[in-house]
Amino acid sequence: MIMGGIEIPDDPFERVIRAPLAVDYRWTGQLRYSRRGRDLTGQGSFIVSEDEQRGTVEFDDLESITTRAASGPVELSSELPSNPGELVGENRRGVAAAADDSWTAFGCISDGRTGFTDGEETFHAAGVTVYGPSRGSAAMYYRSVYSNGRIAAAPDMAAWIAEDSLTLTRDRFNGSFQNRVTAFCNMREAQRHEADIVAVNYEGPGLDELQSQALWMLASFLSGRRVKQLYIESFDADGTMIERDYRHGGVGSTGSNEPFHQRFAPLQADYLEVIGDGFVRALRGGFPIGVILHHLHSANEGNPEADAQSLLLAIHTAFEAWNRRFGVRELADTEIFRPLCCAMLALLEPLYATIGPEWAETVRNKIRSSNNTSTNYRERDLFQTLSIVLDERDRSALASRNQLLHNGYFLRRWHELSDAERQERVDMPPRLRNLVHQVILKLVGFRGTAIEATRYGSLQIESSFCPRFG
Repeated sequence: MIMGGIEIPDDPFERVIRAPLAVDYRWTGQLRYSRRGRDLTGQGSFIVSEDEQRGTVEFDDLESITTRAASGPVELSSELPSNPGELVGENRRGVAAAADDSWTAFGCISDGRTGFTDGEETFHAAGVTVYGPSRGSAAMYYRSVYSNGRIAAAPDMAAWIAEDSLTLTRDRFNGSFQNRVTAFCNMREAQRHEADIVAVNYEGPGLDELQSQALWMLASFLSGRRVKQLYIESFDADGTMIERDYRHGGVGSTGSNEPFHQRFAPLQADYLEVIGDGFVRALRGGFPIGVILHHLHSANEGNPEADAQSLLLAIHTAFEAWNRRFGVRELADTEIFRPLCCAMLALLEPLYATIGPEWAETVRNKIRSSNNTSTNYRERDLFQTLSIVLDERDRSALASRNQLLHNGYFLRRWHELSDAERQERVDMPPRLRNLVHQVILKLVGFRGTAIEATRYGSLQIESSFCPRFG
């Protein structure tokens, strides 16, 4: 179908997929600002970009506002937190809206850029909803848009969003999945030089909070870096926009290290099914998969020490969380250990006076905690249970944990290393990244091929124990 010289797809889902991006939104006109039951009006503007959601308003009746201020604060500047880290509750935030009802901004608070004495204030919003032509209609399709990402796979990747999980399938319009399917798309915005937008288009129903988080995590993991959520759109049965919700997420990470590669480890649709489902299960079960991914995507700086630290933290998070849920935290039964502990403490009591209070307290603490499994034990248990085979170079990389996490850096500096030692240090982050990728993929029940990061080859990952996080 051709309208105005532009080809419009007949299929509504294709219209959603091909809908223009709207990373930026600008508006000028009459707006309303409401806070604590009081309404203010004025001429203003509102700007949404990748980095901010900000509005400016010049109030109509400054004299009336000043008079009413005697009975209680109404100016936006009174909403400022007393310190930069203070959480601002909803009762201290306002709601702004266009007089023509074209958009509504929630969680508004002054950013203190202008004074209130001239009747003008600048504020930013936690979220903005822009209404489309089909406002009020039932939603049939959705699109989640992220920046700072690119999936190294086919431009269109299909997926199915199940009611209680996140499942993906190869066939975009596969009726066996009740037509609830999704396309992952790498997109290019006209103003951008790089195609760094990932749009995930899916048929209803909409996602709950944890499913949305899992979808963001999946887009990040496939991109090899932390993507930034920009907005979520909803569309009616004809593919016409109902509304667009701008809910900006955190800052994306730099660099990228994808777990899959078009040549060495091609991304398959059934991989997405397993990984997406696993992320949802982990989130619903309270397993810190998001923290593991955060450390993974912080290891893209190109600094061997800093990247290795982040990757070791990812592994540390994984095995500590694993141990608390599935592992062994004590070597002996508490009823057996308690009397032994008391006996050892009593036996050494006469010696404490000769070694000083600080040393004595250290000895006591060592005895009291001697029944706890060691860090090496818990790390080894995770790798053994997930059937991750370690060679000597892997063990050497893992052994750097104490030096990097306790000292904070390698004691032997770069200029002190031989050529072979320099190569080993350069190989350490990709070797640790291999292990982190394996841990994540094994935790979600993955079986297939991932990238071997040290020399760019294929890393075959076999199925192993798949935990039940719930």
